Amino acid sequence: MLVWKRKTAQYENGKRGYMGRWPVVSVDWDGGSSRDDDKKYKLTTSLPGLKSTVSTYVLEADAMKDAEEIVGYWLSGFKDETKTDVDGVE
Repeated sequence: MLVWKRKTAQYENGKRGYMGRWPVVSVDWDGGSSRDDDKKYKLTTSLPGLKSTVSTYVLEADAMKDAEEIVGYWLSGFKDETKTDVDGVE
């Protein structure tokens, strides 16, 4: 579902998940975590209706797996909506 591309800009570290041309999630090294904290990767998203920082992870692969599930869940909301007209009548 997502195409992962490594970030290449200066001072960037991590991967972005793209749906088509649009970046929707990002897995980054969390520079704000303490030295003793095991969770070093941060999952962020730009999808409407979701908080921007989703969670932190020990492994980059775990964050990428959760990103796939989150985007799938977000897209499933479009399939489940029923079309209603202005008055709310189906």
